[in-house]
Amino acid sequence: MKCVYCDRQMTTKLKNYPYETKELGMITIPDVEFYACTRRNCNNELLSEKEAMRVDSIIDEKIREAVNNLPIGQFIDLNETAEILGKTKQAISKSKRIKRGFIYSVEISKKKLYYKPSVEAFGKDGDGRILISDTAPESAYILPDELIQSLHVTAEIAFVDDSRCAEISYPKWGEQTTQDIHSTTHPQFPNQGKARAEGTVH
Repeated sequence: MKCVYCDRQMTTKLKNYPYETKELGMITIPDVEFYACTRRNCNNELLSEKEAMRVDSIIDEKIREAVNNLPIGQFIDLNETAEILGKTKQAISKSKRIKRGFIYSVEISKKKLYYKPSVEAFGKDGDGRILISDTAPESAYILPDELIQSLHVTAEIAFVDDSRCAEISYPKWGEQTTQDIHSTTHPQFPNQGKARAEGTVH
C-alpha cells in the first residue's frame, strides 16, 4: 500500500492508539494495527476497514459500560424526560437521535430510564453526549423510592448513619429475570460500612 500524500510505501505497525471521544474524553485502545508511511516527517497513518470497525466496537463498549455505571439516582423516567424536553413521550421514543445515543439511557425491568444531565444537555442543543465523569455525590447512588415502586423492586434495606446504603446491587441493566439482590459497600464510600438488602426484582 502506498501513501496517498507522498506516494511512499506504507508498512504495518502495532501500538496503543489514543482516541478522543465526546463521551469519555481521551481514551487509549490497546494493540491497534495500522499502516504508517515510511517517509520521515510524513506522519500519515491509516487503519484498515476491519481494524477501524474493531476500534469503533471497543469504543462503543466502553461508552456503554460508562453509561451503565452512571449514578442510578440521576436517571429519570420517560414522563419526566418528556416534561423537561417539552415533547410527547411518543416523540421521544421515536426520535432517531435519541435512539442513536444522543441521550444516555439504560433499561431495567423492561423500563427505559434517561440520565437527567444528558436530557438537560439535549434540551439545550440537541446533543446530550456530555463528558461522563467518575465523580458524583453519595445521594446519586440511591434509587429514588418512586422509581423503586415503578420498577417493581422490593427490598428490605438496612440503614447506615441514618441514610440508606450507598449501593444496592440491582441486576445489571437490561436483565429481565427475577433474582435476589444484596447490597455492599460502594467503593467510593468505604466509610459507610456494610448493610444488608435482600429482595427481588420482577
